[in-house]
Amino acid sequence: MATQLVISTNTAYLTHAGAANSIFSGIVNPSELGNIATAVGASSLNEIYTNNAQMQWSGPVEIQSTPTDGTTGQFGVVNTVTAVNNLGADYECARFASVITTGGRIQRAISTNASDTPLENDARWCLYYPSEDFNQEVLVHDYTSTDSTDVNQGNNIQELLDNVTGRMNNFSGNNGPVCTGVLSNDLLDSNTNIFAKGCLLTWETNNTGGNAVIVMAGN
Repeated sequence: MATQLVISTNTAYLTHAGAANSIFSGIVNPSELGNIATAVGASSLNEIYTNNAQMQWSGPVEIQSTPTDGTTGQFGVVNTVTAVNNLGADYECARFASVITTGGRIQRAISTNASDTPLENDARWCLYYPSEDFNQEVLVHDYTSTDSTDVNQGNNIQELLDNVTGRMNNFSGNNGPVCTGVLSNDLLDSNTNIFAKGCLLTWETNNTGGNAVIVMAGN
């Protein structure tokens, strides 16, 4: 299991997200990923999570938590990693090998530059994961604290387990994490963790300038 959660520096944050293949499918054929990278210019999660030079992680990344390239249908746009070609462009979305729409649209990260930036000692989590359609669902958790010494502002594994991952739907029968309705460290085990299976997690505080900083499992 991950021993810590590491963040990118404040200069690397999520701006947009999209899903080309909606279910945690363990995609084995790149053609099942639609044309999101071509049409929009978004990067796969593998590209985002492994780009240590530009992401500038605050600690060592747990390599086994990184999704294999081409195995998840979720993509993201990070300000320092990828330039968006055309936010208005349509891209193909597939359910496994079958195209279900040619009108997929990349979505703005809901917390980046939001007007309700977390207050001092507070923080906000946003967990993006593929839904049953071609978009993604987002679980949001606002962490509040009156403790001025709470320097981590909720950025810890227990906070993630207690308030975010435990709310995920049960994807039994697919290749994604399974929520059993109780807290489980399985959600951060290397074989089944939310990152390796294609989830995108962001964290922000009043110190991140209203930007949704990307989080990754660390050693």
